Amino acid sequence: MSFSREPRRLNRIHESDQPRTELFLLGPGEKKVTMELDTRIASSAIFHFHKEDHTLANMLRSRLLKTAHVTFAAYKVPHPLVAEFELRVQTDGEVTPKETVVQACRDLVQELAELSRQFTKEWELRKIAGVGARPAPRAGTSAGTTTGTATGTGAAAGPAAGQSGGQNGGMPERG
Repeated sequence: MSFSREPRRLNRIHESDQPRTELFLLGPGEKKVTMELDTRIASSAIFHFHKEDHTLANMLRSRLLKTAHVTFAAYKVPHPLVAEFELRVQTDGEVTPKETVVQACRDLVQELAELSRQFTKEWELRKIAGVGARPAPRAGTSAGTTTGTATGTGAAAGPAAGQSGGQNGGMPERG
């Protein structure tokens, strides 16, 4: 038996000669979202999102459940290695499922734009104030080590200090 030094590829579905951009860019004639009406339940539809994953699915589901006219919203990912999901939406009949999904998308875009503005503002303010900068290591210590314990005795904690690395993962037992 021989072993290769090359990393093993876990995602065998996408191991073709196609560039990685094929995983998220739509091809010619390919649609991002398709909708089919659910004939079993009134005011219900199933949306198929292509080249998207749990990130968008969970945000949409969460946003839809906050909407007054939505009575049910859930998603499923048919296969974990394929970037697509199905979103099922049922409304009370006053608005269509398509209208609620479109409005949820608009609301999410606005919320994320506001989050981006707030984050950028805080980031710039912290850069100006110099808050959050890592202090330089003290002389005689390396950047990753600590001295002292939670009790402030100044002794190093861990197996080197005579503590066992047993079931507590090297943490001292409480007495």
